[in-house]
Amino acid sequence: MPDGVMFARNTWLTRQAFDVLGSTRQYRLYGLERLNLDRDTEWPRCGGTLTDFGWGILGEIQKHVTKRIDQFAYFEEMLEPEDFLVFAAAPQIGTHIDHYGMPTVADLRGSGPAPAARRG
Repeated sequence: MPDGVMFARNTWLTRQAFDVLGSTRQYRLYGLERLNLDRDTEWPRCGGTLTDFGWGILGEIQKHVTKRIDQFAYFEEMLEPEDFLVFAAAPQIGTHIDHYGMPTVADLRGSGPAPAARRG
């Protein structure tokens, strides 16, 4: 996926995540999961869908997204709202210096270097 397309996808998805985290709906995180894994929705300014860009690794993408959403749901239940927002943002602060925060195929398969190792 070209960097420009990846950046457009990440920008759109970040906006969706902010809307979800700012909502008070009970099952809002699972709506974000459905949005992430919808194979038919055309990604704004990307000219394709999850099926187009994720062909060959859709299973890994689904496992990654489901694991993260389940993790967020668990901690949202355990933490105060303000603490949960810090928890949700913390993995993105200073750790994703390449691919605009998108996991690489190696990351999805669990064979890539840890984010700290990528920093050098």
